[in-house]
Amino acid sequence: KCLCVTSHWPFFQQNSKFLKNFYKTLVQQELAYPIERLIANYIMEIPLPPPGRVEVEWRSLGPVQIFSRPPPNQRPACTHNMSTLFKCLSANNICILLSAVLTEK
Repeated sequence: KCLCVTSHWPFFQQNSKFLKNFYKTLVQQELAYPIERLIANYIMEIPLPPPGRVEVEWRSLGPVQIFSRPPPNQRPACTHNMSTLFKCLSANNICILLSAVLTEK
């Protein structure tokens, strides 16, 4: 089984931390609530911060994660290393994945 979080917002580090903490929690302990509730909370209930100085903090499976967006006149910083994507997937699967992300399927 596999869980993948995709988004057109540049929250790569937060998504990666969520998945790592999610896995650690499932391996080390039983949750007091269904795992679907935790995933739904992360995906659906964290508000998107407006561009600029406002930050949204989320804490559930570990340390606080901060979500923020740059001001409208700045590009978002992409600090995620994309080499893992190209090492693990074929060119065809990368195209399928990017197509799904861009069309939000």
